[in-house]
Amino acid sequence: MELTPFPFAQPPENEEEPEYADLRESARAHGVELPYGGHAWLVTRHSDVRFVLGDRRFGRAATSQPDVPRLLPEPGSEGLLQSLDPPDHRRVRGAVQGSFTARRMRRLRPRVEQIVAGLLDDIEASGEPADLVASFAVPLPVAVICEVLGVPPVDRADLARWSAALLSTSGAQPADRERAHREMLGLFDGLLSDRAARPRDDVLSTLAHAGRLTRAEAIALASDLLLAGHETTGAQLANSVFVLLRAGGLHRLGEGGAAVRRTVEELMRFVPLGAGGTRCRVAHEDVVVGGVSVRAGAAVFAVTTSANRDPAVFQCPQRLDPQRARVPHLAFGYGDHHCLGAPLARLQLQVGLDSLRVRMPRLRPAEGSGMTWRTGSLVRGPERFPVVWS
Repeated sequence: MELTPFPFAQPPENEEEPEYADLRESARAHGVELPYGGHAWLVTRHSDVRFVLGDRRFGRAATSQPDVPRLLPEPGSEGLLQSLDPPDHRRVRGAVQGSFTARRMRRLRPRVEQIVAGLLDDIEASGEPADLVASFAVPLPVAVICEVLGVPPVDRADLARWSAALLSTSGAQPADRERAHREMLGLFDGLLSDRAARPRDDVLSTLAHAGRLTRAEAIALASDLLLAGHETTGAQLANSVFVLLRAGGLHRLGEGGAAVRRTVEELMRFVPLGAGGTRCRVAHEDVVVGGVSVRAGAAVFAVTTSANRDPAVFQCPQRLDPQRARVPHLAFGYGDHHCLGAPLARLQLQVGLDSLRVRMPRLRPAEGSGMTWRTGSLVRGPERFPVVWS
């Protein structure tokens, strides 16, 4: 079959890769060549992406094998949960699922509001301009996920370096990846030992006393939650501010809980957060997808960012519409691997964006400030975002 190199070249700012519109129009799965592991099928329409993510004839367990197509150099780089199929996936995920319920998020909201207020106080005290990424979009989810997990402030200093090494698609050396992975596992090994002896009200204590998990699984799951819990949320927060400002200002978020919640869902749909935005599935048996017979053992990449711009589902999908009544986006995935931390991400986006709107209604990019964008990472977004607000 004719193969196209994937991922596609990253377009300017947070525009969608133009190739996806053509692929959606063709209504077929498309053969692509991955940076590592060979070729795979790419599906881009909402119906096909949802089908692949939700049908258990496609699995994740085989993706840890060295010859499976992938975006990162090392097999299994996407973490423990993303490398498991049922029943192991249910067993591991179930150990911490209770920590991310709607009830837990209601209890956590006042603390998130407090963290946000403190960050905005610091920004105002430091004066204009401020880098929204370094002073707000990154420290907010770092503080929140570390408190939820139970990682003390003294142990958070290396998180940015670990994330840069483990999520890089191009720049990190193998030795840097291995060192970051080893250090992060070492941190959680020590913290889990502490919680086994002195439990607290945090996720690490839950993991330390989860009899259904091995020690290695508990350490790996804690590492997964730390990385996933801050990197994508921080990027989504910065991207969302950029999109709102480009659309006219933070007032586009709306006022009141329902309006803010609706706009956050539309921002999740609209922002193409991933540089490729995909995780591989492997077919357990022959399956027809997107008009193509996918053979057992073949890899399929279901592109959620493309599904979220599908005109068959969303009217005028290339336009941000905070009034969109129905937003069945797939930004958090679908099926067994639907994002465990989605309620926590939503909470931070709602509180963070609404607090910015209230405290800094005139927020705007600093003139001539040299805003820059991330490259060579699985996650897209501003790298430096200088803003003013007076």
